[in-house]
Amino acid sequence: LRYGRAAAAAYLSLARGDTARAVAQFRTLPDTICSCTYDRITAAQLFLARGLDHDALREFAGQSPRFASPTEGFWRLERGRAFEAVGQRDSAVADYGFVVQLWQRADPELQPYVNEAKGALARLTAEPRP
Repeated sequence: LRYGRAAAAAYLSLARGDTARAVAQFRTLPDTICSCTYDRITAAQLFLARGLDHDALREFAGQSPRFASPTEGFWRLERGRAFEAVGQRDSAVADYGFVVQLWQRADPELQPYVNEAKGALARLTAEPRP
């Protein structure tokens, strides 16, 4: 219940537009109580939007959705974004490739995400490696 209350407070801050407070609240959510995939994805999106790339990547450290679910595509897309933001090209390519494979025949609502992943793959594989 404590986790739920803390997560709700973070979402409320986010809904109110107080991203600084939401960042602080998402940072304090424990990662050992609940895998809470949606919370991790939301926190990573918030962190990336605020330029906190390494914080975003930490949301995915040592965790993945516990079972195959629709959230895995979003998880891998967001993690790909985080990997790309911190310069981990190969890991980003792997996650973007997973999204393209997973949702290659997805409903139209998911196609923007597939197109984003395809664009990222094209961009990252066309860039010369350092």
